[in-house]
Amino acid sequence: MKKKIVIIGAGQLGSRHLQSLAVLDQNNFEIFVFDTQLSSLEVAKQRYLEVSKENSPYIEISTNFESLPQELFCVIVATGSMVRKSVVENLLKHSNIQYLILEKFLFPKKEDYTVIGELLDKNAVKTFVNTPRRTFDFYRAIAEKLNFPFQMEVVGSQWGLGCNAIHFLDLFYFLNQNTPFQVISNIDKEVISSKREGYVEFTGSFNINDDRNNTCQIVSYNEGNLPIVITITDSNGKKIIHEGLGELLNFSSKEGKYEYRKEVIRMPFQSESTSKIVLELLSTGTCKITPYQDSAYLHLILLEKYLHQYSQFLNQNVEICPIT
Repeated sequence: MKKKIVIIGAGQLGSRHLQSLAVLDQNNFEIFVFDTQLSSLEVAKQRYLEVSKENSPYIEISTNFESLPQELFCVIVATGSMVRKSVVENLLKHSNIQYLILEKFLFPKKEDYTVIGELLDKNAVKTFVNTPRRTFDFYRAIAEKLNFPFQMEVVGSQWGLGCNAIHFLDLFYFLNQNTPFQVISNIDKEVISSKREGYVEFTGSFNINDDRNNTCQIVSYNEGNLPIVITITDSNGKKIIHEGLGELLNFSSKEGKYEYRKEVIRMPFQSESTSKIVLELLSTGTCKITPYQDSAYLHLILLEKYLHQYSQFLNQNVEICPIT
């Protein structure tokens, strides 16, 4: 019987997930795409057809949630955060799901994490969150040789602290081997509008210290055009990573000798990655992206900081912070 894959949300990211699935075999998989907007579905389908092969899985698009199959191998939820909780709840009522992949930022309200976590446990759905840097080959190579304590810095201008800091906090949590940590927040007072309508953004910084003396600083300046630069330093030396340029500068010291090496790195596109996750789930029952419980822990730490700053900005206590 063919494995059924569903994508909820056919926007920019959802369509890239869909494109990646074109490398799968139609003899083994069927794909269903749901969105409330028919125009988004048609664009996503066109993008799929641009890369599909003769043996790519057939796809079915729909604006009718009830038309989705009831037995599902994997569901990818690529909606905005404001509706994600209700989407997951409706999915679990409608279908039996083996694996679930959620986009970040997970949810805008603290209690949503517990509610959804309990539902996933109750329905025995193995769930992962798409914060993929921990899966990249060059970061995994760094992790294998990293000495504790280490220092990590992420610095750039206007790169979306609210929606993107979770990626770098997740990377730090992967590198420090899930060691508990504390966060000091220095978020700028002004809350700005996100490029996505109805959502907000932040600039500022987080200073992080874990229980094994590893540290991380995450900075998004409120002006300028500084690209994101990631620096990881330990007793072996220093690695400076320019993801946008595809460069890793490796400064190492060994027995009093200093060496410099420049490496070419590659950031995989989402349109390349999703199919690998699906095949990994099929063959092993798990995958390398972040398990839900780990990601919920990280999200809640950030969300608490965002809610505090958003409440101060609005001069009223709020329980929802609309981060995409």
